[in-house]
Amino acid sequence: MIPGINILNIALGVIGSQPVVYYRDSGEREELDNGVLRTRFEPSVAVSRGSVQAIPKEKRDQRGLDVASEYVEWFVPRTVTGVERDASGDQIEWDGKRWQVVGPVESWAAQDGWCSAVCQEVKRGNRP
Repeated sequence: MIPGINILNIALGVIGSQPVVYYRDSGEREELDNGVLRTRFEPSVAVSRGSVQAIPKEKRDQRGLDVASEYVEWFVPRTVTGVERDASGDQIEWDGKRWQVVGPVESWAAQDGWCSAVCQEVKRGNRP
C-alpha cells in the first residue's frame, strides 16, 4: 500500500459504509458482588463511516481464532483498542449483536487515519 493514499476512504466510496454503535473502553473496572471485574465503557457513539466484513470459518482457523465463535473485521477511520494487557478492549453493536474488539488491531492511523480490528461476538450472558 502507498502511505497517504487512504485506501479505506477509496473503498468506502465504492462499497459504502455500515453504521455501528461504538463503546470505548474507559479504562475503569467495577467489581461485582461475586468479585468479577466488569469493564466500564464511555457513553456510546454512533459511527457512520466504516465497514464490517464477515470472517469466514476457514479464515478463522488460519488466523488461529476459535472456529466455534463468530467474528467480523471492522475497518474504521479511527483508532480502537483490542484486548491487551490492562485493557478489556472496545466494543461495537452491529447487525443486532454486540462485538468485542479482540484484536489483532492493525493500525494505519499514522499513515491514513484508520485501522482494522477483529471482533468476536459477545454472547448475551456476557454483555454489560
